[in-house]
Amino acid sequence: MSFGPRGFGAGFSFTWNNDEDNAFGRHKSASWGLAGRKGPIALSCFQRYDHDEDESYTQADAAVRLFGSRLTLFADGISRNDQNFFDGTFGGGLAVMPVPGLEIAGRYSDTDDGHTVGLRLSVGLGQNVRMDVASISDDDDKRMTTGGALEFGPFERQLGRDWFGKASRYPRIKLKGRIRNRRPSLPFFLFSEDKGRTLVGTLAQIDRHADDPMVGGVVVNLSGVRASGEMLWEIREQLAGLRARGKKVIVYFDHVGLGPYALATVADQIWIDPEGYVAVPGLAFGRTYYAGALEKIGIGVEEFRLYEYKSLMDTYTRSSMSEADREQLSAMLDDFYAEFAAQATAGRGLTPAEWDRVIDDEWLVVPDRALELGLVDSIGTWDDAKKAAKTVGRRAGADRTSAELGTVFGDRDWAGYRWGQFPKIAVLYAIGPCAMEEGIRARSLAKAVKRAGEDGNVAAIVLRVDSPGGDGLASDLVARELQKAAGAKPVIVSQGSVAASGGYWISAPADTILASPLTVTASIGVIGGHFWDAGIGDSLGITYDYVKRGAHADLNRGMRLPLLGVIPERPFSEEERAHIEGVIDYWYDGFVRDVAEERGMTEEAVREVGEGRVWSGADGVELGLVDELGGLWRSIQLAKEAAGLGRDDAVRLVTGPAVPFDFADLFNLSLPGLSLGRDGLLVEHPAGDHAAESPWELGTDDPVLLSLVGPRVFGALTQPERVYLEYLLRADGRPLHMMPPVEMTEQ
Repeated sequence: MSFGPRGFGAGFSFTWNNDEDNAFGRHKSASWGLAGRKGPIALSCFQRYDHDEDESYTQADAAVRLFGSRLTLFADGISRNDQNFFDGTFGGGLAVMPVPGLEIAGRYSDTDDGHTVGLRLSVGLGQNVRMDVASISDDDDKRMTTGGALEFGPFERQLGRDWFGKASRYPRIKLKGRIRNRRPSLPFFLFSEDKGRTLVGTLAQIDRHADDPMVGGVVVNLSGVRASGEMLWEIREQLAGLRARGKKVIVYFDHVGLGPYALATVADQIWIDPEGYVAVPGLAFGRTYYAGALEKIGIGVEEFRLYEYKSLMDTYTRSSMSEADREQLSAMLDDFYAEFAAQATAGRGLTPAEWDRVIDDEWLVVPDRALELGLVDSIGTWDDAKKAAKTVGRRAGADRTSAELGTVFGDRDWAGYRWGQFPKIAVLYAIGPCAMEEGIRARSLAKAVKRAGEDGNVAAIVLRVDSPGGDGLASDLVARELQKAAGAKPVIVSQGSVAASGGYWISAPADTILASPLTVTASIGVIGGHFWDAGIGDSLGITYDYVKRGAHADLNRGMRLPLLGVIPERPFSEEERAHIEGVIDYWYDGFVRDVAEERGMTEEAVREVGEGRVWSGADGVELGLVDELGGLWRSIQLAKEAAGLGRDDAVRLVTGPAVPFDFADLFNLSLPGLSLGRDGLLVEHPAGDHAAESPWELGTDDPVLLSLVGPRVFGALTQPERVYLEYLLRADGRPLHMMPPVEMTEQ
């Protein structure tokens, strides 16, 4: 039996033979051993105790690796039975690896009768296979033994892999389905291979291809991709990074909207299916307003709003967009549209005016017209695109921006040969509304941040934030732990599609905040609201009566209606309203103060960009709310640099906290593979095996919410509206740190 992580191992064995007629005779023996590696040093000790025969011995070994694992010096000593260790026999030698995949080793050993000399040649055959040939001679130069072996294990490089057949492979990347952040953990008895991709897995896959000299390019299938515009932006940046490494990108799709098409424009050649189309009508931000409907059915709505742009309650108090809301959404929409346009025009060589004409005059483009307009290069099937990959020429011009690839996992040739534990970068996720037991699951996330901060093997922390906010306590719980961790090691925040209000509160303690141009960020503000019976009881002939102790005990009490649930009997009094507004001011002042302190800004500067206003990631950089435009991959690179690790140093990624298992996932399982996880623990991350929730997604369709608003209204709500309404109803009038439930439509 043996066990241990990469830097340390231990094992033991027990052997017996009860056959006296056997050549080995009757005997029993027990053995144990320890081995440890730290940096360039390796030490080990092994001991065998033989009960019936005089074959007990102790062995100790030491080795050091130099010049980036190219030279290894080693020595060992063996003492037998009760012999003093220093009276035993000793040996040593060296191993030279001039190029990855080829090792030549020599060894000299003392024996009871003289000495022996051994030589070994090791050749990497690729695919984690190594061939060894060894010969040992004694002091009379007589060959004692010659042997060969095939060994199977990790980190074996093929000798000469980079010398022959360069850039001959064109791997395929199929992005069909939903791209997520993490996968739910599954019970131990379930095997799963979730076909849904993860963002970090996809980025790592592109990075590996970019760093592989045998790869000439990649062929990407965008048919059926489901991802936010922000995630697609990150994948485009990664593919642009692959192109910057001298490789080609070929993209195929059947039909795409604006976001996937913008990703496709990174390609050297775009293929469209003969029955496909490009749908690019533009972008729109929209909300549904229910004030008229609520008034008709007799439900009153109160809004506790002290800040101009905090427009959360507009959905229930207005029938159209307010001027402040129109201002902030229009500014953000301009930034988003400009980013999509810049990607498309740079990649396809169109002028901005030509692109605008496509949006305004064409918007739904069939293959022949797409070819004529220069939106695509070829019409054909997926098989046609794959076959043409090797003959495609590179398009002229570099990409506007691109990710720097080949720097996260270290030197491709030598990193795997280095001894000991690789430093870890903890990639943690704050996905969904800010709540204690759902969404970001603040308690579990705070524990994961604390463990990562205290773990000496974790060199840095990257927190991926994709949250519209919610409960201020949940946000603060995570922010406090992140602040503590930032005092011990680098903390980098990568903002996803949404990192606003409570989501921005979580981000603020980081050393560095990154966002994409398509990120919705900030919304520094607090708001509250209250629903009450403004006549629905009278119209239905239902009354409510009560007794109480305490002046405000009846504030959130009222009749229980079929489908609608509890409707509070009355609105807030003037005194109660003044009190809750005081609470909102108190929390807002604290929010502003924390952001100012963490971001190195004055409180006045934070208030100027606050008032609940949402900003694009690009505006966030200009205003000092965000440090840099970039995605998750860039955040991991920055974390590695901030931890003092060099480009060639290998690292491991660990992720957490694990997502709880949902039995709905049973319908998406397939063999083989096994996904295990424990709540709040950091889990080893093989690249690409986790997936995640949308920032506006509830764990399930909440039956309480369904009963409160009724099936028809529930069915009409967008996902952001459902989440916000549920949190508003749960709050019972208490303030929330949450951004407006805005739905962006991108075709």
